[in-house]
Amino acid sequence: MKITDTIEAESETSKLYYNLSIDLHKLLNLDQSNRTGELRQLLDAFFTRYIDLVEKSNLLNQSYPDKLNKLPKQRGIFSKLKSHKSTSSQSENSSLSRNPISDDIERVI
Repeated sequence: MKITDTIEAESETSKLYYNLSIDLHKLLNLDQSNRTGELRQLLDAFFTRYIDLVEKSNLLNQSYPDKLNKLPKQRGIFSKLKSHKSTSSQSENSSLSRNPISDDIERVI
């Protein structure tokens, strides 16, 4: 019984959201010369209607657990490439840090 009431309430709320969006769309697409009243006051009225709808909404009152948050993270293809690059770059860096000219000078001295 409660599920039916919740579905009906959410259906009514979604219709009110839709009406609010249509009214706002119509107002914003009118030329300024065709609008009646102060735009700031009209937008405040729309915002008040929106706040009322958010407060009445049942979906926003409930907390839904994030089931995807508990999944283990998988290593991607790029992490394998990065680890391979870092080991190869370390070996390149060690060969680059050795200078054959300075080695020859040290042997002569």
